[in-house]
Amino acid sequence: MTILVNRSFDNGKAMMNEDTPQNKAANWLIWEHDAAFLATYSDDILVQRYAMATIYFSLGGAAWLNNTNWLDSSVSECKWHLQSSHPCDHSTMEMTDVAMPQNFLRGSQIPAEIALLTKVKILDFSSNSIGGSIPTEIGFMTNLESVILSSNHLRGALPKELSRVTNLRILAVGNNRLASPESVVPSSTHNHAMNRHSGQPMFPAEFGPSLSNLVVLALSNNPTMGGAGCTIPSSLGQLTSLQKLDLHGTNPSGGLPSEIGLLTNLIHMEVPGSLQSPAPSELSNLRQLLSLSFAMDTTEIPSELGQMTSLVELKLKTTGGTLPPELGTLSNLEVLSAGECGLRGTIPPSFGGLSSLTSLDLSMTQVHTTIPTQLGQLTRLLHVDLHTKHDHMHLAEYQSILRGTIPSELGRWTRLTYLDVANTLLEGTIPSTLNALANLEVLQLAHTNLRGSIEQMVCDANRPPLLYSSAN
Repeated sequence: MTILVNRSFDNGKAMMNEDTPQNKAANWLIWEHDAAFLATYSDDILVQRYAMATIYFSLGGAAWLNNTNWLDSSVSECKWHLQSSHPCDHSTMEMTDVAMPQNFLRGSQIPAEIALLTKVKILDFSSNSIGGSIPTEIGFMTNLESVILSSNHLRGALPKELSRVTNLRILAVGNNRLASPESVVPSSTHNHAMNRHSGQPMFPAEFGPSLSNLVVLALSNNPTMGGAGCTIPSSLGQLTSLQKLDLHGTNPSGGLPSEIGLLTNLIHMEVPGSLQSPAPSELSNLRQLLSLSFAMDTTEIPSELGQMTSLVELKLKTTGGTLPPELGTLSNLEVLSAGECGLRGTIPPSFGGLSSLTSLDLSMTQVHTTIPTQLGQLTRLLHVDLHTKHDHMHLAEYQSILRGTIPSELGRWTRLTYLDVANTLLEGTIPSTLNALANLEVLQLAHTNLRGSIEQMVCDANRPPLLYSSAN
C-alpha cells in the first residue's frame, strides 16, 4: 500500500507498528478486500477508506452505540453509519460530513489520519469520551466549515494550525479540559517558559487575522484555559463575522480587550468571571447583542450596557457593583438575571422603563433598597424573585437587604405567576391590590415583617391553585 505510506503524516511509521489503529486499518484494507476489487478504487477513495477505518480502530468502534456497516468490506464508507444520511459528495464520493455526536466514541487520541479526509466540511464528535489533544494535522483540512468537539475529555492547547482553515465558521470545543499554550509547556522548561509566555494569549492569536469567516467561537467550561498572564488576545477583534462568543467557565486574566467593540455582528456573548479589569467603553458598540452573560470579577457594572438596545436577555454574575440606571433604557429586555452575585446598591427607579421585561431575578444579592413604585409599570412580568438567604433571626444585622413596604402599584402585574420576597425586611400591610394578580401560582412571603391576609387569593375558585408561604 505505497499510496497509504506516501500520504501518511509519519511516512507509514505507525502503520508498521503492530496493534496500532493504523496497522489494523491497513491490514483490514489489504486482507478483507479482494485485490481486484481494490484496484477499482481511485487513490483518493482508497486513502479515504483507510482514514475512516483508522478512526474506527482509534475511537473504539466495536463499542459504538451505532456502528452499522462500519468495516463491511462490501459496503461503501459513504453508507457507514454517520449522523448525515448523505455524508459524501454525490459526484466524487468523497467524504464531506463526518458527524458522530453522542455515539460512545472513546479513545486516547483523535488520529492524525482524520486529516486525510481533506474534503470534509463538517466534523462533529461532540458528547463522547475522547481524550488527548486536537491533532495539529487538522490544519490540512482546509475545507472545514464546522469543528464541533464539545463535551469530551480533550486536553492540550488549541492548535494554531487551525488558523489555516480559513473557511471555518463554527469552532465549538466547550466542556473539555483544554488549556492555554502556557499550561502545556513541558515541566522541565516550566520556569523559563513562564517568563517567555508572559502575556500569552488564551487561544492562538493567529485565529484573528485568518478566521475572518468564523461565526461561532465556543470555548466554555475549559477551566484550565487561562491562568496568570494569559489573556484574551486583541486579535479577537479581527473575527468580525462572529455572532456568538462563549468564554464562560474559562480562566483568562486581565480584562476584555478594547477591540471587542469591533465585533459589531455579535448576537450572543458570555464573558468569563475571571476577568478583573474595568470593562472597556467600546462595549457600547455591540448594538446587535440579544443575549449577554456578564460575569467579570469587578466592582463596577459598566453603564455602557445601557446602550445595547437590542438586548433581550442580560445575566449578571459579578462579584460587586451596582445596577446602572442606564439599564432602564433597554426597552427590549425580557430577562434580567442577577441572582446570587455580589450586587450592591439599589434598584434604580429607571427600571420602570423595562417595558418588555418578563423575568426579574435579584435574589440573594446585597441590594439594600425599597421596591420602587415605578416597577408597577412592568405589566409583562411573569417571574419576580427578590428573596435572600439570610436567617430570619439575624435579618436586622444585615444592612444590605430589601426593605420597606410592597407598593400598591405592583397590583398591575396581572400576568405574574411567581413572586418571592422571602427572608427580607419588607414590612407593613400586604396591599389589597395584590388580589388582582389572578395568574399568580407561587407567592413566598416567609420570614418578613409583612402583615395582612391573602385569603381572597387563596379562596378564589376562578384562579389557579396558589402555593404560598405566609409572612411571619
